[in-house]
This record gives sequence, structure tokens and C-alpha cells, in this order.
Amino acid sequence: GEVSRRSDTESGMEKVRGENRRLQSENRALRQQRNAAVIGNAGGAPRMPAGHFPRENWEFLGYGTPEDALVSAIWTMQQGDTQAYLMSLSPEEQDRMRQRWQDRTEKEIVEKHLSDVEFISGIRVLDSQVIDQDRILMDVYIQGEASRMQKVVMQRIDGQWKYGGEAGE
Repeated sequence: GEVSRRSDTESGMEKVRGENRRLQSENRALRQQRNAAVIGNAGGAPRMPAGHFPRENWEFLGYGTPEDALVSAIWTMQQGDTQAYLMSLSPEEQDRMRQRWQDRTEKEIVEKHLSDVEFISGIRVLDSQVIDQDRILMDVYIQGEASRMQKVVMQRIDGQWKYGGEAGE
């Protein structure tokens, strides 16, 4: 009887895990649809709900939404891929970074990126405001040893969102 109950419990837990995976996938799809709808409506300066991105979930998500582009840029830094990082930036931010890097070796740039993200445990987009159809201002909470708030600009270029730098830089 005990073996049967344990088997039933394990079977029930697997069903719950499967349902959890399905709901997480559905949630992500709905978030992407919401972001696309909000970004397409620049008229009323809507606000988007927060997104949370723990370090262990960072990956290259592409440039389809401002949040995905931000996570992708941070992921390229974590990977030490300076060329991919540059591709995640707006043209103006690319120029600014090239200026900043002009006297550094590739190894120094990689080391800087790795140290910049080393103590970040996650990022949380607390608020987003549509500036215009192709620019979003996001309030981002950087979680970790030196937690801090940043205001960042995300810019749409040729249909893709790119990191445009910190607001006011």
C-alpha cells in the first residue's frame, strides 16, 4: 500500500510540474503579446507590468521586445562576447562604447563586462514608459550585492529593440 501511495504521489507531482511548465510558457507568450500591443500604441503613454529576470534564466532572447533585448545585452556581457554585445546596442550607443573602448584590449573589455555582471543576481523591470513609437524608458532594478536602480532607454531600429544606454548619459 505504501509503494502504491508513493507512486500515486510521484505521478501527481509530475502532473503538477507539467502544468507549471505549461503555465510558464503560456505566461511568457501572453507577456510578449502584451508588450507588442503596448509598444504599438504610443499615443497614451501606457505602462507595462514588471518583468523579472533572475541570473539563472538569462539567455539570448533576441530583440523582439525591449525586455528581451535588455536581457540579451546583459547575457552577451556575461558570455564575454563583445561583438554580440555591440549588436545589441543602438548605433549611438555602439559609437559611445567604441570611444570608451578605444584604448582597451579585447581581453580588458571582456574582463570589464564579466566584472560588471558578476554580482548581479537578477534584473527586474519595474516600469516602462513609451517615449515615442520607437523609444521606451525603463526603470530597471539591478539585484545583487550592489543593488541599484537604473533608467535605461530602449530604442527600436529596423523593427528590433536595442539598448540605447542609461537615461541622461
